This record gives sequence, structure tokens and C-alpha cells, in this order.
Amino acid sequence: MNTCKNIVILTPGFPKDENDYLCIPPLQLLTRQLIKNTDIKLSIIAFQYPYENKNYKWNTVTVYSCGGNNKSFPSKFFTWQRAVKYFKQINKIQKVDIVHSFWLNECALIGEHLITNIYVH
Repeated sequence: MNTCKNIVILTPGFPKDENDYLCIPPLQLLTRQLIKNTDIKLSIIAFQYPYENKNYKWNTVTVYSCGGNNKSFPSKFFTWQRAVKYFKQINKIQKVDIVHSFWLNECALIGEHLITNIYVH
């Protein structure tokens, strides 16, 4: 039985690599502190930045970049679909214990959708 807490952070952007230190410094600090705890599995779903749709590692954390590139609606809808798809992949590997939406924006909207429609079922 896995006792490790699985946390997913939903955020508009996340550093594209370890050298991208100007991208949301408070989130980088939070992430670094969380990964120090070996009882936490952490994943990041970045909606808008980096601009490519790809998965990569940032200091041992798996980042799922939706590549939204700050597009307006209705193109944002495809970004949101990617975020939900990534969440389902993460949750399938190990049930997610905590969903943290960074800012009250599209991340909170999708986070609420994930929690009410996927996470609790």
C-alpha cells in the first residue's frame, strides 16, 4: 500500500526548466519545499506557459505543460481539455489526494470540475 500523498498543482505557468527562475518565484519555492518531503508525490499541470504541449522534469517533478500560449476563448477550451486529460493520467497511476489551484482563474474552474466530476468518483 502506498502511503505517499499525491498532490497535483494547477497553475497558469511554470518554469520551462531549472534556469527559468523568473517564472512565478513563489510557486518555485513552494515546489522546492514540497519535494523535500519524501512522503509527497508532486505533479504540476501548467495551462499557459511553457508554450509547448509537452511533459518534462523540473527538479524531479513531472510537469505537464498544456501549451495554452495565452490564447483566448474558444481556443482555451482545448487547453482545458488537455489539463483534464493530464489529470486523469496522473490519477490513474496513483489516486490524487490533493488538488491545489494556483490563483482564482481558469485553474480554479478546472480544479472545481476535476474535484466534482472525476476526483470524488
